[in-house]
Amino acid sequence: AEFILTNFIKIHPEWFIKHGTEDNFISMLVNAFAIICAAFGRRSVLARMLDPRVDEFKGLELGSEYLPYNPNPAIGSHGAGMAIINREVFEMEMRAYVELAKRYPNFGFMSAFHRFPYEAEEIAYIAAKLGLDFKNPNFTAAMMWETAANGIDPDAFLKPAARVGYTYISIGGND
Repeated sequence: AEFILTNFIKIHPEWFIKHGTEDNFISMLVNAFAIICAAFGRRSVLARMLDPRVDEFKGLELGSEYLPYNPNPAIGSHGAGMAIINREVFEMEMRAYVELAKRYPNFGFMSAFHRFPYEAEEIAYIAAKLGLDFKNPNFTAAMMWETAANGIDPDAFLKPAARVGYTYISIGGND
């Protein structure tokens, strides 16, 4: 999703909210992912959630208006925690994913940068509220582990993730 936002949409998502044009953002995100989903046929396509690191999103049109100062973008406020805090943007993104999941059985979702175990449940709750059920056996919900906390106490993260329907974990690294 980040690549689509920074290279195709090029405007910070909060701009669409501020101007009451959320449907335009949703349509652009759906249209971009639809091309990818169609091209991959039956093979899985996972949309990694928007993960607004300051250094990447400041360059978007009006990006500097909406992002706080962050001295270390690699470990600062972003990923699942930022989605929970900045719920309007995340809900707008999830509405696009609901539409994609209805149209493309190969479409799935990956949440990123979980620093706290509760974030898995909160992300799944927001998605379900909007119509995207992680427990649906035909939908793939993944969680990306990128922090030391994930490795220090993996059970603390796995239990809530499994409880709400995440089907797999992807391990990356920022720390």
